[in-house]
Amino acid sequence: MNHLPQITFNLILFALLGGLSALGFLFGENRLKSISYGAFMSFFIVFVSSETAMNDLATKINFPIITAKLGFIALVCTALFLGALIDQKKARNKIRSIPLAFITGLFICGYGVGLLPAKAQQSLVTDFNLAAQIYNFRMFFMVALAIWLVVIQFIPAKKDDDEKKK
Repeated sequence: MNHLPQITFNLILFALLGGLSALGFLFGENRLKSISYGAFMSFFIVFVSSETAMNDLATKINFPIITAKLGFIALVCTALFLGALIDQKKARNKIRSIPLAFITGLFICGYGVGLLPAKAQQSLVTDFNLAAQIYNFRMFFMVALAIWLVVIQFIPAKKDDDEKKK
C-alpha cells in the first residue's frame, strides 16, 4: 500500500451511492426506507435547530461543528436502519430499492454540501462539477425522494401465498 487514493467528493459520492445500493439489494427496500426517513428527519433537525444548540452539541463531544452535524445525521440513519434490520425478518423488493438508494444518496450529498461552511462549500462547488450540479438540484432530489417514498409506501406488498401460486 504505497499509495492511498485521495478522498474527493466524487469518491465519497460514488461510495455512498454504491453502498446504499448494495444495502438495498442485500437487505431490501423496507430497511433502506428507514435510512431515507432518517436522512429526512436528521437533516430537518439540523437545519431547523438553532446554531447554539449545535455548538453546545459540538463542544460536549469535542468535535468541530460540521463533524458533529454529519455525525448526528449518520447516527440517526444508522439507528433507524438497525431498528429495521432487527424488526424485519425477510428482505423484500430488492429491485425497487436501487432507485431509492440513488435518490437517497443524491439527497444526502446535496444537503451535506449545504451543511459545510461557506468557504469550504464554495471551494467544493468550484472544484467539482458533480458537486455543483448535485448542490444546485438538491431541492429536486428532496422532492423526488419524497415522491418515491410515497409511491412505494402505497404499492401493495406481495404476500407469500401469491409468490407460491406462480
